[in-house]
Amino acid sequence: MVLRRLSARRLRSILRPWFGELWGTPRVRYTPQDVLYALDNLPRGAGQHEYAGRVRDPGAWLEHRMSFWLDAAGEPVPPRSAELAGQAAGRRAEIARDRQDRAAEAAGRAADPEARAAEARQWLYAKLRRPLPGRLVS
Repeated sequence: MVLRRLSARRLRSILRPWFGELWGTPRVRYTPQDVLYALDNLPRGAGQHEYAGRVRDPGAWLEHRMSFWLDAAGEPVPPRSAELAGQAAGRRAEIARDRQDRAAEAAGRAADPEARAAEARQWLYAKLRRPLPGRLVS
């Protein structure tokens, strides 16, 4: 609601560092959803902004809220969408590693079925707390 009180020109002027120049290639590109998230939240999951009454100057309010999303050099920090994309890529890589490990384990089991059968028998008899056949009970 506060942003509606700003002209498109003023809004574009304030948010230029986060959306980048029209012809330039910004280091960090925010989406409109990233900006809306940044208006309500602090970077790196540090919590939400505190709210204090009615906004008198929407331009100053927007500049203040977005200033939290700048680093010491005045460059935008990576947006929330980039953080989520990195986490998703990490999860996909972990899943791929797990699949490779399971495939290698399955290939190892398939290579020596007799040894696998002996392991299974040993495990089953241990679960049933019975001695393996052919062994003397002491």
